[in-house]
Amino acid sequence: MSSSPGSAVRGRRARARLARSVDVAFNPEFLLCAHYGDMAGQPEPDLSGYPGIALSRPWHELGIKEMCDALRVYGKIVAREILDTGVKVNVWDIGNEIEFGIAGVAIPPMAASIGGPGWKYKAPDAVDPEIGKMTLGRFFMMPSREQVAWGQAHLWNYTGRILAAVAEGIREVDRHARFATHASAIAALMPEVFVGFYQSLDAMGFRTEQLGVSYYPTNTKIIPDRLNRFKKTAVLAMERLQRPPYIAEFGYAAGPVIYSGSSWANPVDNYPCTPDGQASFLRDLVEWGARERLLAGIRPWAPDYVGSGWQGMAMFEAPQAKLAVARPALGAIQEGLARAAQSAHA
Repeated sequence: MSSSPGSAVRGRRARARLARSVDVAFNPEFLLCAHYGDMAGQPEPDLSGYPGIALSRPWHELGIKEMCDALRVYGKIVAREILDTGVKVNVWDIGNEIEFGIAGVAIPPMAASIGGPGWKYKAPDAVDPEIGKMTLGRFFMMPSREQVAWGQAHLWNYTGRILAAVAEGIREVDRHARFATHASAIAALMPEVFVGFYQSLDAMGFRTEQLGVSYYPTNTKIIPDRLNRFKKTAVLAMERLQRPPYIAEFGYAAGPVIYSGSSWANPVDNYPCTPDGQASFLRDLVEWGARERLLAGIRPWAPDYVGSGWQGMAMFEAPQAKLAVARPALGAIQEGLARAAQSAHA
């Protein structure tokens, strides 16, 4: 859910009404940007047209307090708008892959055009001039201890304040609100960064019940041992934060996938990028996570997105005569849970 007015307002109302009509709990996501944001970049919001929000200067020139004041009002307005449809909200998601920033309080983006046509990154120097000086390349070259120290001193503290402010606004209209957020697939493979990020959010007053993260095991071949790295992240999270991760976005390639110009079909050892390999990886991951109590849940991203460039990640084959046949992975989560239950009673 972007923060731009107009069509976004109509879209979220329509989705909330649809959820109510089929008696399904609604799980809205506040992106806090005008166009779109993820690990590739986090543009600023567009709060024009929202009653009660008047900014003293352009967003990137604001200090963190004025940003939080505005986003607190925004959270209240949008939450009321959604709840007025009569829908039940189970969890309010705030942010999408945000360990490199949110709401324009973010390091320079990987994708220069992520904010849409004509958008250009503007460093939030009034919040902290160190943010705009950082780059992903420099961040990745740091030892993990320095990565965490920099994030906690110059970025994640502000991210936590922003999330807490939006949550405060939402709680004004939903006092029993539950919240979630998630880090990116990069953080899934960086245990210290993942834990340090959530420690900062906790310290700033935004505490989630589980620790959300994206996990796309086949999206790179540069990083080795991608399954064990994720397991180390989950173990460290439980040791230090006493909460398990949940995979907010998951996909394993069952065939060729070209995404953003790169191959996302790089198999993990013993799990080929085939329909059976996709199912086996997901089944074994769920069995391990449930058995060890180190995984709170898993949410496949766009499992029905057949066709286009995402076909290899989908859990259905390409449509034939308008019929898309399910791949074995569709039942893999249930199979993994059943195996974990069997081992617990063995």
